[in-house]
This record gives sequence, structure tokens and C-alpha cells, in this order.
Amino acid sequence: MPDIYPYLEQALSHLQTHFYYVLLGAGLLIMIGAIRDWAWATDFSAWKMRITREFIAETNGREGLHQFERWMSFAAGMLLTISGGIYYWYLG
Repeated sequence: MPDIYPYLEQALSHLQTHFYYVLLGAGLLIMIGAIRDWAWATDFSAWKMRITREFIAETNGREGLHQFERWMSFAAGMLLTISGGIYYWYLG
């Protein structure tokens, strides 16, 4: 088995230098997951905002809760993408 540690160290140092690519990629992936309604990106069943989730489920039903979770994951993805873009603008 070849020694891959030098390659991993090189990749890690590159990602530490250009971390905004990770922010941009993760943000875009989460936004696409929210748009396409991928369960891993939009299912917040183990999330800690229990009171907010219960209130939305009671007032708007289960579909309203699902739309809220999709909106929250899209907003989080957009925040990551914007912050990655700002870092790219200043550091890239």
C-alpha cells in the first residue's frame, strides 16, 4: 500500500490556504439539496429547535414544517456561499 500521508498533508495545507473553496462548495451543495428536496439536507428531525418546530407544525401542519426546514437549509447554504464568496473576493 503506497504511503498517502504526504498527499493528504499537501491537500490539507492547500485547503487551509484556500478554505473559501470549501465554503463555496458546501454552501452550493446544501442550497441544491434544499431546492431538490434531498432528505439529508432538509430533514431536521433531530434538530434542537423543538419549540419552533412544534409551533410551526401546529399552525401550518406537517407540510408547513417541511417547507420551513427547506427554507432554513437553503438560507444556511446561501450564508455559506456568500461568506465563501466574500472570503474569495478579499483573499483570492
